[in-house]
Amino acid sequence: MFLGELIIRDGQRSGEWVLHAPFVWQTDDERIVVPEGFRTDLASIPRLFQGLIPVNGRHRRAAVLHDYLYVVQDRSRSAADRLFLTAMESVGVRWSQRWVMYAAVRVGGWLPWLRSDRELRTDPRHWLARHGIEREELRTPPAEIDAIDV
Repeated sequence: MFLGELIIRDGQRSGEWVLHAPFVWQTDDERIVVPEGFRTDLASIPRLFQGLIPVNGRHRRAAVLHDYLYVVQDRSRSAADRLFLTAMESVGVRWSQRWVMYAAVRVGGWLPWLRSDRELRTDPRHWLARHGIEREELRTPPAEIDAIDV
């Protein structure tokens, strides 16, 4: 489940949003902290379908988490996509919309995943900085995580 609110502001580029505070997903098994400053496009929905599923809808918290997982790649793509599905359910996204969005990332997510993989292999510092992540933020110490106001 998500702890706290998603606090975002417009980014410098069109369609870009920037986290104004750390954002936390927690289960019994793990805690993922998306750092303040992370840049996201929320949900990468083609314009043709934005009338059916808005970029900035109920699913936006799950989309930010999913974008972060695709950027840092600390798990497999299928695990990141399954977590996206679980996160959408946790925020009350309708069953039909969840499954359409999950299917879309399974079918179309391979290209962004491969791009991220290539960038992480060739110039990880630049790739992460481009998304507002300092390398040290990837592994937030437990004491700092517990201090995050949620």
